[in-house]
Amino acid sequence: MPTLDFKGKQFVYSHHLSVPFRELKVVADKSLPQEGNTASLDDNLIIHGDNLEALKALLPTHAGKVDCIFLPPYNTGNDFIYDDDFSVNSNDFLVSSNQKDEQGNRLVSNSESNGRFHSDWITMIYPRLKLSRNLMTTDGVIFISIDDNELANLRKVCDEVFGEYNFIGVLSVENNPKGRKNSSFISVSSEYCVIYAKDKNQSYFLENVPKKSSDMVLDEDGKYVHASGKRVIVGENSFNNAVDNNDSDKNYSVYYRDKDGDLVTRKETIDERDDSLLKEGYIKYFSHNKGVLVENTYTESKLKELHAKKSLSFSGEKIYEKNFNDTIRIKSQLVNKKYEAIIDGKKCQFSMPEFR
Repeated sequence: MPTLDFKGKQFVYSHHLSVPFRELKVVADKSLPQEGNTASLDDNLIIHGDNLEALKALLPTHAGKVDCIFLPPYNTGNDFIYDDDFSVNSNDFLVSSNQKDEQGNRLVSNSESNGRFHSDWITMIYPRLKLSRNLMTTDGVIFISIDDNELANLRKVCDEVFGEYNFIGVLSVENNPKGRKNSSFISVSSEYCVIYAKDKNQSYFLENVPKKSSDMVLDEDGKYVHASGKRVIVGENSFNNAVDNNDSDKNYSVYYRDKDGDLVTRKETIDERDDSLLKEGYIKYFSHNKGVLVENTYTESKLKELHAKKSLSFSGEKIYEKNFNDTIRIKSQLVNKKYEAIIDGKKCQFSMPEFR
């Protein structure tokens, strides 16, 4: 992996270790304790102070316990230089990290004309990400809101701090649908949210974005199901394995009678059939591919369980599994929009919230 180099890195690389622990203290007259209790550090916390010190102060009580962290470290051109008297005095720090100009004056702005525009920002964010990682649970994730100024550098810093493998993705977040009028060349309408995990193998996202009502239809029982993409579990398909053991728990024929919804299974070869059931109005379903008997998708007991839950759809020569899921995975492009959605089995208006 390429090495990230920037002015001040040697000093700031382990700077988070030298930041002293500051004891968190409750300010009673500014607290809203839970009813019947006095204010304590067990309540929801708002910490006032330098965020680097605040992150370090949380370690004794919150190390390895934080599921989700959100940071908005935009490089707006504001002063990123903070007095540091943790291990050296302020003057020595400014000299050692090249944060004084040629005349010895302390830099007070971070304009793009400053040759250290990006280095100053990286110097600021690096130890904060280090401490944030220490606070995260093994399945924890961090969301970092950023714009074009430091997107590329943020990725490089995070690759070092969290590991390149633990990169999850970048969301494009629409914050100005009409675009900025003062943008050069391209009218900028989006910023970004960079996502990393502490351990990608342990982390997961819930599918919690409601599906559009137009993507769902009502079944015969009045429940919303996916309008397309039904999964074949019995019938012709080229995905399941050919039957090489007649006793396989996925090798069976299905007889279904529509008038009363009765379902019967039989152990049969590809040429066998139960004529008595067929005379009684049952239809036979079995899985095959190019004249070869193949296994069904589910075991016999699983299929009967789905039938009892009214999760099967019988059509033509195939049996499908109904998909009642009314949510989808988050997309990489977040846009502000309103639409009619299915939520908890009912139609309602849903607004994608603005992400900031």
